[in-house]
Amino acid sequence: MLLLLYFCIAQAVNIQNTRWRVIITKILIIDTDKASQKKLSRIVSGISVDTEIVMFSDIEEFSALGSKAGLDIAFLETEIGGYSGIALASDIKRYSPNCNIIFVTSFPQHSLEAFKARPSGFVVKPFDEKDIRLELEDLRYPVNNAAYKKEKLRVVTFGGFAEI
Repeated sequence: MLLLLYFCIAQAVNIQNTRWRVIITKILIIDTDKASQKKLSRIVSGISVDTEIVMFSDIEEFSALGSKAGLDIAFLETEIGGYSGIALASDIKRYSPNCNIIFVTSFPQHSLEAFKARPSGFVVKPFDEKDIRLELEDLRYPVNNAAYKKEKLRVVTFGGFAEI
């Protein structure tokens, strides 16, 4: 009986392995401060593998981006060179409705206005890895990337007589 259970578990895991695929998390960073932009990119890259990070310093560069669809996470300033990052968040959500907007700003007084855009989070500069990690672990729209969630093993055997 134990051998049969082991065989069933091994087959279930083997079947699941054939369905695994690499999921790339698409992350947008728009920050006028290059140092802050690089720091944020370094932190995010250290927290999660399988990410595609696209960075811009102004709205014009971002506007030139071909496809704005499929973004998973967007780190935005509330003010981007005279343009409202809050308005930009609404534009991004038109193309990527489940994009997690996280405002990263030096102006905490903009937080009330920023929350009208229904962001996933808000980080005040200067930030550290802990601040970014907390936001990534509590996204409004969870990303299917193992780095952002706690993994659990789930095994379902044939006939449904045992589930772990």
